[in-house]
Amino acid sequence: AVQAVVAYALCRKGALSGGHPRRMLYRTVLRYGYSQILANAPTTINITLDELFLSQTVAAANLADYAIAASITSLAYPLVVPIGSVLFPWLAAQGDGSESRRVQVRAVTASLLISSAVMAGVSLAAPWVVPFVFGKAYARVVPLVWILAPGGVFYTCSQVMGDLLRGQNRTLVVAFAQGIGAVCTVVLLFALVPIWNVRGAAITSSISYAVTFAIFMYGLMHNRGPVPPGPNTAQHNLTAT
Repeated sequence: AVQAVVAYALCRKGALSGGHPRRMLYRTVLRYGYSQILANAPTTINITLDELFLSQTVAAANLADYAIAASITSLAYPLVVPIGSVLFPWLAAQGDGSESRRVQVRAVTASLLISSAVMAGVSLAAPWVVPFVFGKAYARVVPLVWILAPGGVFYTCSQVMGDLLRGQNRTLVVAFAQGIGAVCTVVLLFALVPIWNVRGAAITSSISYAVTFAIFMYGLMHNRGPVPPGPNTAQHNLTAT
């Protein structure tokens, strides 16, 4: 409730409140909303399915180890994802062009460098930090951190690239990439967890995030033709935010 009040106050300050509904925009907004649901549903599956699957297949202690490792390897997320959140409305307003492509290249490069640096630091520090914070009994978490670290890089960068594609009004590409990643997660969980327990789940996460990252990268590199500017999309995103 507090967040809603603050958001409304900021919208009024930015002249984003008020106005009148326009029936001609209903279909555009609904189409945009449906495409967002298609893109976000597989993402939710990718994030939650591994721990849900482990809760039914491994001991609670092993699930705790995996949950700690997954939390540690998500430390780069809040540092990198705002890049895409900031560029999304800008790209939606600008459309496709040489300047937009340069900005996208810089955004992807920055997200890769930052997330890789954070994950490298986490991987190096894990053998000392994890036992110090959680106790010596949790030293077994460290190998899981090492396995999940590449997935942390791919997942974080994929969120930025997903926002870049949404800014180009190519939400279906986001849905396709996340959908393929979800399928990989399901298949590999059933294949690897019975063999390697939670390490199999860690391998699954890193592989599925790598697949999603590769599809996102392909989608950004093979932009077929210009995408018209989308001021309505940008305004809708800013208002929703």
